[in-house]
Amino acid sequence: MKDKPKLSLLVSVIFISMGLAVSSSIAAGNFTHLRKGSYNVLFSPEDSSRNQDAFPTLQTASTLSSTEITSATEVTEEIEALARGLMYDKRLIFKFVRNHIDYTHYYGCKKGATLTLLERSGNDFDQSALLIALLRASGYAAEFQKGRMKIPTSEMISWLGISDVDALGTHISSGGSPNTLRYIDVEGNILDFEFPRVWVVLADGEVNYKLDPAFKRYEEISGFNDIAATIGYNQTSFIGDAGGTTDTSWVKGLVFDEVSRNLGAYAENLIHHIATNANGASVEQVVSGRKIIQKEFDVLPTELSFPIVEAVQTWSEIPGSHGLTLRIEMGPINDEETEVDGETKIVRVFNVEVDERIFFADLGGRRLSLTFSENRGVISLDGIPIFEESGDPEEGKLGLRFSVTHPSFLGTYEYPYESYDRNGIYSIIYAFSPHKASVEARQQKLAAYLRHDPSGESPEVIAETLNVMGVSWMWQTHLANRIIDQLFDVTTISHHRFGRTGQEAGFYIDVGYQLFGPLSKTQDPAAPSLVFRLNAYFQSALEHSIIEQLQGAEYEAASTIKLLYEANELNQKIFLADKDNWSSIKAQWGGVVA
Repeated sequence: MKDKPKLSLLVSVIFISMGLAVSSSIAAGNFTHLRKGSYNVLFSPEDSSRNQDAFPTLQTASTLSSTEITSATEVTEEIEALARGLMYDKRLIFKFVRNHIDYTHYYGCKKGATLTLLERSGNDFDQSALLIALLRASGYAAEFQKGRMKIPTSEMISWLGISDVDALGTHISSGGSPNTLRYIDVEGNILDFEFPRVWVVLADGEVNYKLDPAFKRYEEISGFNDIAATIGYNQTSFIGDAGGTTDTSWVKGLVFDEVSRNLGAYAENLIHHIATNANGASVEQVVSGRKIIQKEFDVLPTELSFPIVEAVQTWSEIPGSHGLTLRIEMGPINDEETEVDGETKIVRVFNVEVDERIFFADLGGRRLSLTFSENRGVISLDGIPIFEESGDPEEGKLGLRFSVTHPSFLGTYEYPYESYDRNGIYSIIYAFSPHKASVEARQQKLAAYLRHDPSGESPEVIAETLNVMGVSWMWQTHLANRIIDQLFDVTTISHHRFGRTGQEAGFYIDVGYQLFGPLSKTQDPAAPSLVFRLNAYFQSALEHSIIEQLQGAEYEAASTIKLLYEANELNQKIFLADKDNWSSIKAQWGGVVA
């Protein structure tokens, strides 16, 4: 197992030196400071031609399992523009998806075509949806096919990047693939894996092409041999310079200026090394990684690369039972009297008035926001309402409760309801494996709002600013996670990630609805837990730093990591608590109750 303190520091250094901060990478975007106030719902200039009284038709129902996910193959502006750029050529379209969309392993349709394009990644369901949307935009007839495919272990290793065969099998199953089978020889070697796959059948004249855009071979990229030596890191010196007083369970009085000076020096050393020896190096070329092996297609294939071992199903659209769904419950939070043990007490009650379900693919990278019109909560997609509270709510909090249902053994995750200020504006942010393109798309949307409203006072500008902050946080934490995964030989499956950025008295980022699974490529039992914890540190640090980067240094933000820094500045003890030392730590708090 690699040294954890060293790796924690190296992630910080690499993250700084590779220029991944928002202040440098998306500084060209237009941002506005957020203001407190109460607003009515407005609409963006792009939506001005629509009937603002009409709600767009989404696939909302008490259950979605019997419907089709038509939004997965929707020909949006982004899809139409790409199809046009590819000259509506079926060969170029297949080549683009196969060579430029990374494979990420999970089961079912999560993103749909547009978000798969924006995030530049997806599984076979979502890559097939993107391919079909592009083909249909170009005038071709294309459909989904699903069957159980038998793939040799050697091909699986290249595809998923996991050489340990047992870990490979765990990864396939953990992604949600149902009924994964392994073919084993008499000596116990795993020869093949069999599991459900989805691909595309394209009918063009008398020819039926069978296109599998998601399967692709990868080239492994070796990073620098010894990053610690490259940056001039010495653990003893670094800890010595940090100073402070330590015990077995706490530390205090660290010299932050020295820590900052050393991190800056390490980053400069790494930048200098890259510029001198590997100018233009990617993150993967520094910490190791992989890239798709490009493939030419003079003629499209009419057969799949691997055998199918059961009857094939053909779909015009993906069935709803294979889609990731989001349930949104909304209503007022009221204080009501109730009898408890013979006494009248006031209890807080969440009264559900709206109960709707949508597919995540319905979102398509658009902004999901909560604003208020005449005090009623309104859920909108890019400024167009999709549902709202009924009645005439009184002053008080609005409640929202989210539930996520996966089309696999993961099942349903129901989260507790949370309160929202009726004077606030919120963006419900979401992502799976964000890409710079998904951030840039929202920047462009914000720029359009600002051209329409240079004052920045409209709720669209404020909600989109919150959204840009949120997707920037999603992107930067994803980049940090990629680096951490590489350093620990771990692969992380992001099952769902969403939360909110809000503007109330102040503004904040809170992404509390996350389900992701780090899996060791080498079956190291300690690695996933370390990766999980280290990711949590960076997610917390970016909660305050994203706001400070985008809103200006005069707007100080808070996070758990920021509070640790402030505690250190006040020379307070910072404890590392666990179940074994909790009693002794609690005794040192001097009566503080936690």
